[in-house]
Amino acid sequence: TWTRTLGITHILTTYSPSSKSMVRLMDQGRLQLVEVFESLNLVVLAVQPAPGPFEVFGDCLCVQGSEAALQAIARLGPERERVILETEDVLLEGGRTDDKGPFEQACSQEAVDPSPIPVGIQVQEQSRSTRGRSYALQAQTKGFLLIRDNFHPGWKAFLDGKPAHIARADFVSMAIALQPGDHRLELRFDPFFAETRTLLTLHNLGYQGLFAPERVAPLGLDPDLLRLEAMEYYGNLSFLKGGIVFADLLSTVSPTYCREIQEPAYGRGLDGLLRLRQDDLFGILNGLDTELWDPLRDATLAAPYSHADLHGKALCKRALQQELGLEIDPARPLLAVVSRLDPQKGLDLVADAWDELMTRPVQLVILGTGQRELMESFAARAASRPGQVALKLGFDDALAHRIYAGSDIFLMPSRYEPCGLGQLIALRYGSVPLVRCTGGLTDTVSDCDAHSKSGNGFCFDDVSPQALLATVDRALTHWQERRCWLRLMRRGMKEDHSWERAANDYLTLYQRLRTRPHE
Repeated sequence: TWTRTLGITHILTTYSPSSKSMVRLMDQGRLQLVEVFESLNLVVLAVQPAPGPFEVFGDCLCVQGSEAALQAIARLGPERERVILETEDVLLEGGRTDDKGPFEQACSQEAVDPSPIPVGIQVQEQSRSTRGRSYALQAQTKGFLLIRDNFHPGWKAFLDGKPAHIARADFVSMAIALQPGDHRLELRFDPFFAETRTLLTLHNLGYQGLFAPERVAPLGLDPDLLRLEAMEYYGNLSFLKGGIVFADLLSTVSPTYCREIQEPAYGRGLDGLLRLRQDDLFGILNGLDTELWDPLRDATLAAPYSHADLHGKALCKRALQQELGLEIDPARPLLAVVSRLDPQKGLDLVADAWDELMTRPVQLVILGTGQRELMESFAARAASRPGQVALKLGFDDALAHRIYAGSDIFLMPSRYEPCGLGQLIALRYGSVPLVRCTGGLTDTVSDCDAHSKSGNGFCFDDVSPQALLATVDRALTHWQERRCWLRLMRRGMKEDHSWERAANDYLTLYQRLRTRPHE
């Protein structure tokens, strides 16, 4: 049911499995008359994806009334793939798709069946009042729905009796001036945005947004982008590469990761491009929400504490051991992992070092989810070590807080780590980080000296279970010197990893963008 109530044009973005209706922007198309509802001044048209001479939105033809439709249809073929419902007030379009959301479907790497099929949509006017008219639509197949208001704007959407989310799309009426592949839409017509510059932050090159080249057309992108100098990446379409090519400035989430991604070992095939843009590439270390992560005010903890008074941390450790079924032993160091269980995080090193690690006088708690092989491996190993190991598969935010507070050593043996948040939380909560030197871990964790007079954690370089074990042994040696260990904890807890510094660094980049010539 669609009820006009607002004063702007909208596009529905909610998918309903039972009504089989969703939104999608129109592709290139030609139209064929299906049926005319004279009582509603409604014309039903079918569309096949082929270039047409009547451009209104993208390359789709929209007509007013059946006479104009018949004149256009005389030049078109019989295939049907989409249905457009056009009235004096509103344009409704339905079409075939799958169970995914509209944009996920458009970006899917899976081939979309190109064969035209009829789409059945029944439209009935339910009511008419001073507030507007209400229509009920029944779709015979899975599909999507686009609404465009021409003269009486604003429709409120309900799917299966529940309100549906609607996003603004009041640029539709001016889309006749757009060219295929142009997605800035209404912003292009606003002089305020004419000289807009872009700063792209690269969070993790491991996630590039790779799609098959066939996705260019359904996404409405210019085919010329599928070339080496633009978005082509080893035969695929890379959205991240496109961002790197076309952004005015680039940033990463740590200075070390900024340097690493310009090397083949970490560049994921983009290192050459990033070296070409090295003068526009900056590393800004992420910050921590120090209000959310504050052991003195954290309501999830058994007791509050701070670097000035660590008594509450001992209570948090005891409470965590009791909660997780571990042996209650304040003298045994409690190692913790809160992470995605993935080889990127180096947790396969923990699995490979397991037998040796379990011979040390330690306890271990693991919270996370991820790769099936690692989850099954840890589950089997943890079951054989009751009282020494606690494994929680999944994620529990409150439990994560309690683990940071109750643990003594926080493990992050990552293969690569753009920035890392876990080590920052661990420092603030007095859980000494034990990390592999990479990315943001290098920028935030410094190796402890022999007497704990400098440094805030323990670091190693080699990607091996032997290097991990050797560093654990070194940390256990420091653990025996309680005064040195407390000094190490307090030093990390006093550090400032808030967003204030990072915000100032980003402000500097934004100011640099303002003075940069627009290309």
